[in-house]
Amino acid sequence: MVGNKALVFVAVLAVAFAALNSYVSFQKASQAAQLTGLTGSEGYVNVTVATVVSVNFTKDAVSWGVGSINGGESNATLIVADGIGTAVTRGNWSTTGITPISIVNIGNVNTTLSLSAAKNATTLFGGSVGHRAYRWNITNSDSGSCNPAAFSNATFMDVNTSGYSFCSQFGFLDTQDQINISLLLTVPYDGNAGALTDTITLTAAAA
Repeated sequence: MVGNKALVFVAVLAVAFAALNSYVSFQKASQAAQLTGLTGSEGYVNVTVATVVSVNFTKDAVSWGVGSINGGESNATLIVADGIGTAVTRGNWSTTGITPISIVNIGNVNTTLSLSAAKNATTLFGGSVGHRAYRWNITNSDSGSCNPAAFSNATFMDVNTSGYSFCSQFGFLDTQDQINISLLLTVPYDGNAGALTDTITLTAAAA
């Protein structure tokens, strides 16, 4: 009987040690899980900002309609320009509704600008040298819109068929994002007849 009691006591003691060991192991595992949770999490923020180059003709045509040179004159001049308005001399074309071409930067970056015409005075009008002209000027509709070193407001020059880079910084802010293209046409008495048209191309790129 003594031997049996000893065996039972040892068995109970072994079970007690096993239970204690399980409790300690569980506690350590719980503590480890808590420590891991405190040090293993992180946040992440990502944003992509795109640049948009977008320049728009808000007024893209000048159409004088049908007219003729006055009798006894060698040419007629048609002009539409900022600060000058619209006028016809030595001819009878209408000035109603004639305004300059208007360009607005609707993107979110400054751009460079260049213009090219498909025709010049010779190919548009024909006729005698000295009696024909096809010219443009570029002016700031919003002050400070175009800021190159060589930019000259209200100066007419012959159109350029190979490309005229006239603005190195065309602004995108609402108060500095609009320019106008004014036109001066001199129609010769001995030039081409019929509907005479030309296309002006604007090229823009991020500055």
